[in-house]
Amino acid sequence: MSRSKKLLALLIIVVIVGVGVVVSLLSGKAEPKGATVETATVALDDFTITVTGSGLVEGIESKEVRASVGGRVEQVLVDEGEFVTIGQIIAVLDKRDLQSQLQTAKASLASIQAEVNQLESEIDWDSIEESLPVKQAKSQLTAAQARLNEVLQGATPAQLAQAENAVVEASLALEQAEANLAKMERLYFQQAISRQQLLDAEHSYTLAKQRYENAVNQLEILKSGPTKEQVAVAEAQLNDAKLAVISAERQAQWKQDSLVVAKERLLQAENNVALIEEQLTETDVTTPYQGMVTKKLVSPGVYLTAGTPVIEVADLSRLVVVARIDEVDVTSVVVGQEVKITSDAFVGDEFYGVVKRIAPQPIYEGKVAKYNVTIELENPPEGLRPGMNADVEIITLKRQSLVVPIHAVVTTTTSDAVPASTGEATKAVFVVRDGKAVKVPVKTGETSLTVVEVLEGLNPGDRIVTGSYYTLQRLKDGDPVNYSDSVGDGQ
Repeated sequence: MSRSKKLLALLIIVVIVGVGVVVSLLSGKAEPKGATVETATVALDDFTITVTGSGLVEGIESKEVRASVGGRVEQVLVDEGEFVTIGQIIAVLDKRDLQSQLQTAKASLASIQAEVNQLESEIDWDSIEESLPVKQAKSQLTAAQARLNEVLQGATPAQLAQAENAVVEASLALEQAEANLAKMERLYFQQAISRQQLLDAEHSYTLAKQRYENAVNQLEILKSGPTKEQVAVAEAQLNDAKLAVISAERQAQWKQDSLVVAKERLLQAENNVALIEEQLTETDVTTPYQGMVTKKLVSPGVYLTAGTPVIEVADLSRLVVVARIDEVDVTSVVVGQEVKITSDAFVGDEFYGVVKRIAPQPIYEGKVAKYNVTIELENPPEGLRPGMNADVEIITLKRQSLVVPIHAVVTTTTSDAVPASTGEATKAVFVVRDGKAVKVPVKTGETSLTVVEVLEGLNPGDRIVTGSYYTLQRLKDGDPVNYSDSVGDGQ
């Protein structure tokens, strides 16, 4: 029992004694034989012992709402004590930096998209082998290989015949040109033609002679076979063609690789734009929780980094009372005990909770050690808020027992009590039997503020004397008594 309860019980006893003394003095005479007494009928009843304390209502869980992006705070739209709902905008951050970043990101995206489009227009094949430059280079390689083969094989009979025919044709042409030149010279000396006509005939003769010599030389070359120089030239042309194929394939591969890289950069640029757009939406800071704002942690003008707490929200669907319990009472408190709670904010209302936690270390109020006991409310009334005062009664014991009023139990020595051990103080209760007060020794158990538990000595239905206090102090075993049937039960 707490000190406050003990003081209250003592005060009640003193008042009862005082009333009895006053009544006795006013009557000016002793209690008459067969005095009327107050009685009660003993019965099984709910017996409870409580521990009291007081404390404050708190949210069982407070959560911080954090900014997802950094920026300067333009507005804070809520105040402490306000209720917020999921998705509600609680603060607004400056958007200008992110808007500038978005503009730059979109320009970069457009540039990379143009690069991808250009590469895709240049790559009109499914594989490198199908690339037009590679096809052309391979065609030239085939031609160079054929030329080398021709040089190495020498002239064919058909080529020799063609060369011989060319010599014959060139010889005939030369003879005709020579005869024509002789004719023109005679005519010129006869002044039958102009000098220009003579010069034309000389030029035709020179060309015919050159063609004849070339045809003769080509025939001799074909007959003698390829020279080292011809083979070297053909081989060099073949090597150049091979290098051209390699270069074309590498160029095609580079374009394909460039397209892959450009597409990866394009994806990154698209993701960057999407990220900045999402961050822009997050400059409107919203709460993912519902409850009451218990703390406002930022103010306009402050620059936040991503992850900075903006407000703290208490979940009002689950509240606790953190009550301070005296060290002499806390030993009887255990987790799971039922608690009755009242608050000055809800006069006349009672609500209930359960002990959830007992602090391992005390808090000192002066020299008195007290322990914080956390009580979770089961049915908090609407409007109950963190910070409100609350009084608690922790039910540390509750069971069905025989109980009697505290003042009905008298303490006597062994000389008056039957049976009892010599020299020991015993507790007894007067039971009304056949119109007499019979003093019955009892064994008591726990004591509450007003009643005491009787473990042995009484039975349900026994009528016991409960007062007055003055009468109980003078009553003897076997004294005749009168009682009223209108008196209630043992509590």
